[in-house]
Amino acid sequence: MDIMQSIVKRGRLKKIKKMIDIKLLLKAINATTKIAKQHNDELWDLCPNPKHKDSSPSWSINVNPESDTFGVHSCFACGYKGNFVTLTRDKLTHSTGKEITNKEALDFIIKLFTLDEIDEDTIYGLILDEREQLLQDDKAEELGPKESSLPEDFKLLKPVHKLYWNYLTRDVSDGGRGVNPDLIDKYGIGFCNAGLYDKRIIIPFWQEGLLISFLARSILPTISSKKKNGIEFKICPECEKLNNIKSVECIKCDHLLSGYVLKKERSRYPKGSTMEYMLWSYDDLDNNLDYVILVEGASDKLRLESLGYKNVMCVFGNKISDYHVKLLQKFEQKIGKKLRVFLFPDADEGGDILITFANQKLKYEFNTFVVELPWVPNKWLDPGSASKRQIRIAFNTCQKLYKVYARKFENLNDI
Repeated sequence: MDIMQSIVKRGRLKKIKKMIDIKLLLKAINATTKIAKQHNDELWDLCPNPKHKDSSPSWSINVNPESDTFGVHSCFACGYKGNFVTLTRDKLTHSTGKEITNKEALDFIIKLFTLDEIDEDTIYGLILDEREQLLQDDKAEELGPKESSLPEDFKLLKPVHKLYWNYLTRDVSDGGRGVNPDLIDKYGIGFCNAGLYDKRIIIPFWQEGLLISFLARSILPTISSKKKNGIEFKICPECEKLNNIKSVECIKCDHLLSGYVLKKERSRYPKGSTMEYMLWSYDDLDNNLDYVILVEGASDKLRLESLGYKNVMCVFGNKISDYHVKLLQKFEQKIGKKLRVFLFPDADEGGDILITFANQKLKYEFNTFVVELPWVPNKWLDPGSASKRQIRIAFNTCQKLYKVYARKFENLNDI
């Protein structure tokens, strides 16, 4: 759950009321007129409901930060009511013409006040308190990661297994993953040549002595799919014709489709995997270094480590959990100094999501930087497929998290 949303949901809004100026917020979202007048705790004005053509002030909102109903509004004529978050959501939706969520409305409010007006030390303690409360309340977090087991058909990968070995060790420019062969032995990487994980590289994930999970990544080329009228079709990579999902050959150009795997099925984790508890490879961190590098996927981690980068871990996707934060705090205590976190996301929408999570969960905890890959037209880059030069440029131009956050979401500034 978003920390700031949790603060509001828990009724701990009292602690941040002094950070919010309702009148300034109303002005920012164009929710008041020149005839607005305040009577005691209530500001009265024409109803901001776009469906209500109000001719005399029939709507009020509580603007007293000491009141239990601070930010609550209602119209006695049309019945329109809510709080300052839902009001912001409705006004932004109406003014932009696109559906704004409560989370986006709250982000807008936080950006309007927290980032620009409020001393960060004030909100720092609140966020830490709330995160600690969330960790205590969430029973799933208390359970921690579950131990897993490798597939029955698993075999350790050796140079004699050329099909799989070449897939990993070939250079990225030659269609491989650019993995240093030493890392194959270091992490016990293997493969399956039969069963559920046939034609897949198997990467085991150990943490604090437990095999938490594994990644089964297909070595077959991927094929895109598309849903039409609720039915999924394969898209032929040659002629782009839609084909039945079970098609072996393209109905138009006879291109063989059986040698591909659907993009969404390229990577598999065993059922019940608790990846939100994993930071691979947390056990191998160098305590002499005061930084870590966080990437989205296992291939990104292997690629960076193959190029000589140290203390690289992956979060398995575009979310950062509170358990991840807990592990980072544990490492910071171990090194005895402020931890630097270099966030290295993919250059796509998922990367933007990862930056958002980092802004919510890492910004106030650690010295956090974002490493951004150069933009390449018509191609989403990620650390696992970028060239050595592109990765070096990204590290040389990395910036503090708050600067990247402001740029990534500059569309909110246009609202």
